[in-house]
Amino acid sequence: MQTINKQQILKQLDEQFGIKEIPKDIILIKFGEEKIFAFSGDLQILKKIEKLNINIAGVGNYVATEERGQIRLSIEGTHLFKNQISKNIFELNKEQKDLWMHGSEILLEDVDKNKFVDNNLLNNNKSSIKPTTKIKDYINNNKKDSKQSEPNPGRVGGAIIKRGFLIMKYKDDFLGTGKASENKIGNFIPKNRRLKVKN
Repeated sequence: MQTINKQQILKQLDEQFGIKEIPKDIILIKFGEEKIFAFSGDLQILKKIEKLNINIAGVGNYVATEERGQIRLSIEGTHLFKNQISKNIFELNKEQKDLWMHGSEILLEDVDKNKFVDNNLLNNNKSSIKPTTKIKDYINNNKKDSKQSEPNPGRVGGAIIKRGFLIMKYKDDFLGTGKASENKIGNFIPKNRRLKVKN
């Protein structure tokens, strides 16, 4: 267990997501090299619990992972900072939200080297979407039955998406963090948090 310097991590949170403040009553603890948990309470009590060989990770909430100098917020992490997040937000449409919560990646098409647009052709409500189905595969299998939807620029400010971590949002709901690459946004929702396909 290692306590984290709030100012040090806050600098990175501000740079990535515009987060300016970590609640005063929150203690951030790192377990191992990456995972960060948030606790509300007395640090001395946490240390006593640790000496009793109790897994104190179950006492707090997993809020983030540190990867190569960057922060990836969990679903709980995005909820903790939802009133402050102002940068690198990807706004999902309804079809994308459903796919995202089933654990699928969001496939993007690079239009002008800087902008990404939604290449979503998913309008076939009769088909079920398996959690492991990637959007590209689903599109290829359903082109004949699907209609082209209007492009959604996947807004991040002025629709320019840099590679790296993005906060995934549907309307007022924050749904964790994805990682944008050249043509997709990778999904980090744990298997036990993904929505199940109805039979």
